Amino acid sequence: MKKFNIAAIALFCIAPLSHGSDVFSGGVGETDHNGKPSHYEFSNGEFVWYAAGKEVLVKGTYITKGKYLIVTDVSGPRACLSESKDENVEVGVYIWEQWEGKIYLTVADDDCGGRQRGFLSASPYVSES
Repeated sequence: MKKFNIAAIALFCIAPLSHGSDVFSGGVGETDHNGKPSHYEFSNGEFVWYAAGKEVLVKGTYITKGKYLIVTDVSGPRACLSESKDENVEVGVYIWEQWEGKIYLTVADDDCGGRQRGFLSASPYVSES
């Protein structure tokens, strides 16, 4: 595990659980995957990346700590899963902001380039609140 990841995890342990009145409520983000329309859905601590409306590319979980969104890929053909326990590509950390009913993501720490591209190309997400 890289030193930066350890520092980032330590930061989340001490970060407040809420930040003002903004609450990450998930939502849907549209993107493109190899010429097919795709979208992300976040709900109740789980996220799914769908291609062509129904093909599951990635399933994962998420939690929030203040303005941090911490995602973990669990399964799927495009999931970031490590081959070795020394790697930490399953987990990605993003900073989220809500503005005018939409959620915008910024990368804080993520070794998975595919997930970064997917999340950032789909941002902004439509807020459910």
